[in-house]
Amino acid sequence: MPRKKTISLTAPVMPKGELERLQQLPDDALLYELRRRRLLAMRDDAPIWEGSHLMTDNAREVEDLIDSVGLPAYASPYTFLRAPYTQDIAGADVVFLGNSWDLTGYWNNGGTRLAPGAVRQYSCAIDVFQNVAEHPIYPFHCNVGGVARIVDYGDIVWGGMPWLEKTWHEKTVATVTKILEAGAAPLMCGGDHTIAVPMIRALGAFHDEPLACIHFDAHHDHFPFDDRGLHSGALMWAAINEGWVDPGATIGLGYRGAFNWKHKDDFDFLWGHDLVRLGPTAVAKVVREKVGDKPVWLTFDIDGLSSETIDGTSTLVPGGPNFHFVQGLLYNLQGINLVGADLSELNPNTAGQSTLQASATAMVYFATLMAIAKGRAPAVIEHDFG
Repeated sequence: MPRKKTISLTAPVMPKGELERLQQLPDDALLYELRRRRLLAMRDDAPIWEGSHLMTDNAREVEDLIDSVGLPAYASPYTFLRAPYTQDIAGADVVFLGNSWDLTGYWNNGGTRLAPGAVRQYSCAIDVFQNVAEHPIYPFHCNVGGVARIVDYGDIVWGGMPWLEKTWHEKTVATVTKILEAGAAPLMCGGDHTIAVPMIRALGAFHDEPLACIHFDAHHDHFPFDDRGLHSGALMWAAINEGWVDPGATIGLGYRGAFNWKHKDDFDFLWGHDLVRLGPTAVAKVVREKVGDKPVWLTFDIDGLSSETIDGTSTLVPGGPNFHFVQGLLYNLQGINLVGADLSELNPNTAGQSTLQASATAMVYFATLMAIAKGRAPAVIEHDFG
């Protein structure tokens, strides 16, 4: 099938004759050239032209050019939903942030540091950002890329060594704070679940009141810090005992693994079998009543999903819900005031494609809920997920 020759770009994005030159390139050379230019053009502050490189102040025009020759979903460069890669976040609604910390998980099973890159790659297959508002992504009634401005901030850079924990923590808090001060919602991808500690500390310090919390996990994660300091089982301990979240507006979902029975009454929760028994619509109703209209932090550990239906995490736990449940739950949480979310414990070294795609899809749903919370799209609840 011949390549489409019609490429619609308005002057003065390209000098005279440049568009015609590009159209004469062989397919492989054209794709290479567009990918190279795209990396430069994704900067919002870039001038229209700089030397011989295409650098547009409207990355959308470059996206249209790439789409016109059918850039496949597997083609790099990968950003979350192919959103612009930039650390200039002024005007953004949702900011994707990778956080590769995976050195304090209980099981010493490295690999979750690779998750941000994997989620970026698989999110491109969802192909949401390049579409427009009138093409919604199931099950929502909007297209998050068409109604909200999403940017990919990149990853927290901290050195990768365990003795740099303080540096990593400080950089994470500072970056999340920068995102919040810009008026955007942080969407963080770990890493192990330790990433949630600096996340909630930044969120809690920014807001004037303790946040509501939805904790989806197979484990209670309400254990005190030990001689290692931070660890992936202490995030709820930090959130509750440091006053960042309101225990009365907090709910745990899916617990069936390690559990701190001494503190079982600190906040409400539903066991893993409760989620399966009740179904996503009923559970969403419980969650909505619990969080009310408070600003909400969602922290999501993929081991909360059933090990029979998902792999690729260091702490697989049998039982619990499948992704259909998560889909229905998040759909029925439209309208909550979601101000920050994180996903953790995805290990691409052991994950199958279904796990990687489910994780990327979950992140897209989080972004959609954030867009709805910011009024970028109406909350609509019609589907019956059971």
